[in-house]
Amino acid sequence: MSRKDTYQVIVNDEEFTLSKEEYMALDMVKTSKSEYHVINNQFSKYVSVDANASNPKKLTVHMDGSKYNILIKDEIDQVIDDMGFHSSSQTRIENIIAPMPGLVLELLVKEGDSVSKGDSLLILGAMKMENQILSIGDIKVKGIKTKVGDSVEKGQVLIEVE
Repeated sequence: MSRKDTYQVIVNDEEFTLSKEEYMALDMVKTSKSEYHVINNQFSKYVSVDANASNPKKLTVHMDGSKYNILIKDEIDQVIDDMGFHSSSQTRIENIIAPMPGLVLELLVKEGDSVSKGDSLLILGAMKMENQILSIGDIKVKGIKTKVGDSVEKGQVLIEVE
């Protein structure tokens, strides 16, 4: 069976292969916006599915009081993995550094904060402009290496992350 005929499905870190034929054979009826009635091997289940707005291939399924995090990889995703390329969401962020010299005008996070991709971390004044420094991924703040009023140089560590 070729890759174009299968999906790689990762459920809570366990990997499975699901053929398109098996997927098409699922007896599944949508009962509401996010709920489905599924019949498999003569067992009937109601499941609730939460889609990930930023990645439609990531789902959270709730069934019988349990939660399952699911990632579905099609042929293209599998080829990219084989080539050693991975999505930017898997990139480890080391530290937040100053992109330019400037003056720290405002700190918007504190040590221990969990921050999502796109959240503002601090305001850096440079060339008569206020620049928001945003998180490029989901991080936890390990330490703040500057304070309001500090002058910083390009490349200087502003925030350490875990």
